Amino acid sequence: MYCDFFGFSEKPFEIAPDFKFLYLTPRYQETLNSLVSGIRERLGLIVLTGREGVGKGTLLRAATERLDESTKVVQMVSNDLPFEYLLAMALVELGLSKPEEDLPGPEAFDRLKHYAEKQFANDSNVVFVIKDAQNLDNQAIKN
Repeated sequence: MYCDFFGFSEKPFEIAPDFKFLYLTPRYQETLNSLVSGIRERLGLIVLTGREGVGKGTLLRAATERLDESTKVVQMVSNDLPFEYLLAMALVELGLSKPEEDLPGPEAFDRLKHYAEKQFANDSNVVFVIKDAQNLDNQAIKN
């Protein structure tokens, strides 16, 4: 209905954001460029902070869309989950285990470590995007 009124050829406002309609102010463009280059250059831990609703999640999704296929991205939402659960989720998302597989912590960690080393040797990246990382429990942060 509003498309006809405003003369839009397609709907720009849907539940899931369509990045072709993403408007980047100079500050958001700079942040997006920093995220992408930080990932490509393997700068390690990158923290994106800001108040709720300012677009952090949208910027992170836009950044991961700009990465090539050699970068494996694992996206997780932290709701105070234990480290073992996050690790198991990451292994499943990377195709390194099956959801029903119950690996002991050291074996699960070794699988992830060997996978990351192999990716690194092949000049590829593994990126973990943890939304609401401030909610991680202390054990998850230490590991």
